[in-house]
Amino acid sequence: MEEKSFALKTFFKEITTDNKVISIIGLEKNTGKTTFLNYLLEGLNEINSNPLVLSIGRDGEDQDRLENTKKPRIKIFKGQYFISIDSLISNSASIEVLDSFNYSVSGSTLFLARARQDTCVELINPGSIDFVREIIESVQKQFHISPVLIDGALDRKSHASSRITDGVFICSGSQVEGTIDEILKKTEILVDRLEKRECNDEIKKVIQSDMSLSGYLVIRDGKIVYSDKNTLLEMNSPEKGLHDGDTIYTTGMLTNSSAVKLLNSDKKISIVVDDGTKLMIDRPTEKRLSRNGVNLYLQYSIQVYGIILNSIGIRRSLNPSRLLSRFKERFSDRITLDLQFID
Repeated sequence: MEEKSFALKTFFKEITTDNKVISIIGLEKNTGKTTFLNYLLEGLNEINSNPLVLSIGRDGEDQDRLENTKKPRIKIFKGQYFISIDSLISNSASIEVLDSFNYSVSGSTLFLARARQDTCVELINPGSIDFVREIIESVQKQFHISPVLIDGALDRKSHASSRITDGVFICSGSQVEGTIDEILKKTEILVDRLEKRECNDEIKKVIQSDMSLSGYLVIRDGKIVYSDKNTLLEMNSPEKGLHDGDTIYTTGMLTNSSAVKLLNSDKKISIVVDDGTKLMIDRPTEKRLSRNGVNLYLQYSIQVYGIILNSIGIRRSLNPSRLLSRFKERFSDRITLDLQFID
């Protein structure tokens, strides 16, 4: 643990210098995202860093409404920033409201606040990815806050999107179904998808030539030969007219059904999505694409900073020594720790 503590302290110093936005996502619910968020907030406080923290979901409440279990509170240290609504603030004297947004959640105005003293807060989902990005950019520009920490939510890995985040921590462990080796495999798949190879600069340039694009397009010999406002999923026969070597870019998700449609073309093509959160295909379909000469690329990859494990879950526990050793062996190039043994 001493080695990883040093790695985290080094990481803390790195992320305070260049406006990093970091998301914490989980393979399942109750994998320890909030506990790890608190650990990051405490570590940043120790080096006198005052980050902004916000949530995609609802975090900081005493009770998990789905599992009916107690949840850890989110502890904000003096000088640190957060986004919430007034109806969730139990001790208004402990915070200072700095700005409000022209947007309401559950009938209450969304605001940016700074802690006057160490206090526990409850956070709320500000809204869509675009609005979250707008908030982050506005706050960073006006108040020069760095880093920004985003606490993810159940089945909302999309909020680890490259449109709003620079990198992620993935929370895994006993809450994920399966044996240790099966949990490791599921984690590997997510890491692989988030960090999958990016398309080349020529393709990126063509994609970015139309920033208003919504739907999908076909690129051939460096030029757009077809575009459609519908997504691949909405199209009946997106495979028609494809040539070997074509590249398809979609602004939406790549699902099993849309992937199978493209396989029907029997062409050696490439598919580009914005980032790994848009890959909604299962492993058999992904392997089938590869076997048939269909290559998958990202417009933007997302760095995975570390793997955070929780060996003790709500319904079961796993051997902590074996769990941690297996993950450290596989992810030796990044921060890997068990929440049950952090200092």
